[in-house]
Amino acid sequence: MKNQQHHEAMDGLLNLFTKANHDLTLVQHRLEKEFQQIYPHNANPMILVSRIKKLQEDLCSLKEQCQELLAAKQDLIDKARTTLVGNRSLLQRMQAPMGIPLPVILMILHMPTLTRSLMSGPIKSDQEQGM
Repeated sequence: MKNQQHHEAMDGLLNLFTKANHDLTLVQHRLEKEFQQIYPHNANPMILVSRIKKLQEDLCSLKEQCQELLAAKQDLIDKARTTLVGNRSLLQRMQAPMGIPLPVILMILHMPTLTRSLMSGPIKSDQEQGM
């Protein structure tokens, strides 16, 4: 008899949940119909709320991706700095025996036209070049 009471209680609870679910579905449909009548141009507040929730989720995802990008960017900056410092040290070691100041070496390396001009002789003014 105890088993039957348990089942009867469960049946009653299941029936209550089924009725509550049915009632909530009716309310949902009534609200959707009312919103469609009240709010023109598909401005249904329920849809807008769900879209806002989706945007919030997307923003969280974008925040995580931005943090990953910032970490990768900082890693790249750190590696570039290490490379630049190493290159500068190498240039300083190379320039020491030559006796050429480092700024001149850097200028020559970064200005190919100036290098060609220096190699071909003295730089002529615009008047000397016939311009």
